[in-house]
Amino acid sequence: MGNTDDWKAKLAASYGMEKPKEEKKETDWAKKAEQYNSMSRSSAKGGNYNQNRNQQNGRQNSKNNYSSRSNASADASSPYNFVSLPGVVVPSPLDQNLNWKAMDEDEIRLNFKDFILKEGALSGKLELEMETVTPCFIGGNGEEFFAPDGTPTIPGSSLRGMTKNLLKIITCGAMRRGEDFYDHHLYFRDFAGRVKSFREHYKKCMVEMVKVKKDDGTTELKPRSKAHAGFIIRIKGEYYICPAQAKAIYSPRECNKGESIKWYEDGSADIFTGKMFSKKTYMHIYNPVWDEDNRIPVPKTVVEDYRADKNRDGLDLFANARTGSVASGYTHQENVDFVVPCYYTAQDGVVKHFGHGRYYRIAYDKSIGDHVPEAMETMAVDFADAMFGSKELWASRVFFDDARLVGEPDYADKDFSHPLMTPNPTSFQLYLKQQENTVQKHWDDEADLRGYKLYWHQAIGKKDWQINKDVDKQVNGMKQIHPLAKGNRFKGSIRFANLNPIELGALCKVFHLAENGEEIVYKIGQGKSIGMGSIRIKAKLFIEDKAARYAKLFQGDSWNTSIQEQNENEYIQAFNSYLGNALGENRNRYDTAMKELRTMLNWNQTKLPDWKERTAMMNPTQKGDNRLKDRIVLKDAVKFVSESFKK
Repeated sequence: MGNTDDWKAKLAASYGMEKPKEEKKETDWAKKAEQYNSMSRSSAKGGNYNQNRNQQNGRQNSKNNYSSRSNASADASSPYNFVSLPGVVVPSPLDQNLNWKAMDEDEIRLNFKDFILKEGALSGKLELEMETVTPCFIGGNGEEFFAPDGTPTIPGSSLRGMTKNLLKIITCGAMRRGEDFYDHHLYFRDFAGRVKSFREHYKKCMVEMVKVKKDDGTTELKPRSKAHAGFIIRIKGEYYICPAQAKAIYSPRECNKGESIKWYEDGSADIFTGKMFSKKTYMHIYNPVWDEDNRIPVPKTVVEDYRADKNRDGLDLFANARTGSVASGYTHQENVDFVVPCYYTAQDGVVKHFGHGRYYRIAYDKSIGDHVPEAMETMAVDFADAMFGSKELWASRVFFDDARLVGEPDYADKDFSHPLMTPNPTSFQLYLKQQENTVQKHWDDEADLRGYKLYWHQAIGKKDWQINKDVDKQVNGMKQIHPLAKGNRFKGSIRFANLNPIELGALCKVFHLAENGEEIVYKIGQGKSIGMGSIRIKAKLFIEDKAARYAKLFQGDSWNTSIQEQNENEYIQAFNSYLGNALGENRNRYDTAMKELRTMLNWNQTKLPDWKERTAMMNPTQKGDNRLKDRIVLKDAVKFVSESFKK
């Protein structure tokens, strides 16, 4: 371990300030952060990253039960990857360059009716034959496979969601806030990370160096948090912060007892931020200013972003607040029904973010939506809008029937599954487009989203999805599930009414993607991150002959439906031609996205050597695996397959 006593000089130098004079002082957070950094570096002594990884060859990953792989690279791995955004939204034939949002209801009906009654409007169905190629689970009562009448069934809503998502990718659909993604600000905290630019970003936001006068009259530089102490209160659903004072209380025994809040009836409180190295002090928040003139408003978006921070592993302020009459009594304010001490940062007269301690997790300035290309948020009517309906404007013209099981069900054993992963966009090196050989871009940088997130297929068997009771921790609230095994077959259908031939071609293309011997397999249901839900789908097109239908009422002993199987190629070609004309100079980007999509859906990838291990989530708790800490960038889907497996 290096000389960590000289932390003042190191920190001052990082801000371009002069080195302070030597003096023995009580250890502060900066020294502790440097110690942590030094320990992280020293743990790698005796071998570099790749050597440590090689030592893991053949061992079982105790976190996810996947065997760790040995290779001579530091490539990032993940059970998911992305399909690139095309850079342009292609309006559907319905759009017609009309401002649908500005029309009144009568105008909308007339224009919509005129469009769907044009010559060539088509009705019919796609008959779907499906087969599970991995264990598959779609929850019914939470534990059993969806079976409303006792027979396993793939609900039409699941098929609809899968199809609409793929249609958006294939047709260059819009990506709008509130419709296609939940826009919010992510949180972060980085004192001792391995990426210097990211550490510096946090320091710039939260730390300032100030001159402090010593007993002998000289001054020294010391780090100080930019955050201020206060109390969050709520009045009629609106949040405010009342500024307060704070002082450090020396008590090594008390300050390391865990993250908590201690309340005093004089309107003060102690904040304990948990154990950390040789911490000796905790903060006492006191003398709050409750009056209305000094309250600082907290925007609802700031509150929502704080609550949405799933990566916070410390104390949740909202779960530890005083509420109701207790809050009004504590603050002596009748209309206050919520109060909790905190630290906060304000800007332009409103609270920017808040947290538990002086150096809390802070929100990025940019939201997720700020990384969606502006062109993708157009209000033009895309194919998904036109075909799947718009709540305010028109109904769907595509209808999904439940898919029924063919034959007897074959179940896997009922058991607990491996813990399912949740999205973790704080890993910016995975979710944002990165440039090779440059410093990784984070959420406050100028960088676009990688695109649509999809999960790789995994050739798992009946038991591979199950929890390993010897190494996996069973969390309270986990439920057993009863999935279907691979090999179960279903039949279903997608009915459509009054689709334009180009729209029908787009729908057909969803189920006819394969090129050059690819075996396209889809994903449905739960457990995608651990390899579940892979399903093979074959679609046949049937179109109704409306003229023949009304010319003859009966056909034999049944109604005359006048519906005949047809080849889908002419409709797919019509869509491809329309799309090519609309894309123009964006054609190459679209072709790249389609290649990535087919790569993600290609079942043949599962036959590559060590595929399961090479697409496992990186595990920072596993000795030698520093790829997440080092923020190693995830290669795009095509490069991942073409380059990673050459090594």
